[in-house]
Amino acid sequence: MEEIKYQVTAANPFGSYEFDVNEDLAQIELNLTTSIKPWYHLFVIYEGQQVGQILITHKQDARQVLIGKTVATSSATVFPSLSLVGHWEIKFFGSQIETASEELKINRIDHLTTPVIDAESQQDVVRELASQPSKSGWVKGDFHTHTIYSDGMMTRQANIESAKEQGLDFFVATEHNVVTALWPRQDEVAIFGGCELTTPFGHTNFLGLERPLLDATGMPGFVNETALMQVIEANRDNGLMSINHPFLDPWDWTLDVPLAYVTSMELINDPTYSDNDSATVKAFDLWSALWNHGWQITGIGGSDSHLLPDDKYPDANMPSLIGDPATYVMVESLTRDNVLAGIKAKHTKVSRFGEIMLTSVNQADLLPGQQVSAAVRSFTLQLPNTTPAGYVTEWVLDGAVVASTTALTSTYTITPEIDLTEYHWLRADVKDQNGVQQATFTPVFWGERTPTITTYQEVLVHD
Repeated sequence: MEEIKYQVTAANPFGSYEFDVNEDLAQIELNLTTSIKPWYHLFVIYEGQQVGQILITHKQDARQVLIGKTVATSSATVFPSLSLVGHWEIKFFGSQIETASEELKINRIDHLTTPVIDAESQQDVVRELASQPSKSGWVKGDFHTHTIYSDGMMTRQANIESAKEQGLDFFVATEHNVVTALWPRQDEVAIFGGCELTTPFGHTNFLGLERPLLDATGMPGFVNETALMQVIEANRDNGLMSINHPFLDPWDWTLDVPLAYVTSMELINDPTYSDNDSATVKAFDLWSALWNHGWQITGIGGSDSHLLPDDKYPDANMPSLIGDPATYVMVESLTRDNVLAGIKAKHTKVSRFGEIMLTSVNQADLLPGQQVSAAVRSFTLQLPNTTPAGYVTEWVLDGAVVASTTALTSTYTITPEIDLTEYHWLRADVKDQNGVQQATFTPVFWGERTPTITTYQEVLVHD
């Protein structure tokens, strides 16, 4: 057994613990302890190759990490190795350091023959689970979830059970800065790899990852904007970038990222969190501005689930649940690639209270996000019977509300005076009594518009 302590400061937040294994161990156990104030980001490197990541947040002051030869003897954020003999390195850095000095203690135990079994031992690799070919059409999912491997309260198994309870077909696992690549074996809910890039400049999700978002070389990316942009650019081919809760202080997005990098935006984030009411309204205003400028960003939702299924935030009147809100995506079959393709094609709907249905008498196969012909002018939005009383459907044309109703069935026809050979777009928002959006769909549109602005901050400045 070996124990080592590191003093980490804001001026010098980086460190490295190196050791060699000379005999064929069954497992390496790392017990990490720290004060509860900072976040620690750790990278597990074996023979020069990154094989795992570890995160300690303000919610924990200890973390056990298992490095084994099998899935059952490895932690969820560490891939197993056939042999543990060789050179190991744990690179780390601290962020959100509030005092002059913080301490990180690493206690290593080498298990010669009898390894510790991970608490959730029947696991598979996400990309082998992420397929439900029998499911097609509109599938229901959640693009923003957390577990105990970042700052959530639920285990992986609890996340799955909650997703089943909410009738989800899939969800994306988006821990802060780490990827939970190993999940309990089951066949009911598809799970896709993701990661919430969590920085001093805001949060953004990368959806449908094929490899970890971060490696040890990306550690400086949390220190300055230039390095963070390099991290984002290095992952342009690694899933889809989706800006999270863009106006939820203090996690709002401020980095002036090129809009060409952004595929989708989180319109409704955990609606049981009180500060999200005003943030949601602002997010929809930003969405309208983006579409007016010609940036056709897909709208999605994310529960940002952190709590246990029966838990509430202090001022909430209902639990914070995975799948609230839900995002519906049109797919040929439920695979990771098809879900990503559905987002790229803008075929999405977001709702807190059940699936909404958009139709048109002018086009039988109409889908949200489609470019339609000038002949398509009449639309109907059908709300489910589960819609709470008093909700209002507002039709939004080019950012302006043009019609509204409290009926479950709402129709709108664009007047002949509007030239649909030019660029226009249309969506419908369902709002509660406080004027906060509870459901929507990605707009249908006509014509083309080449954007004259190119970056995120330009939209905020112009609008």
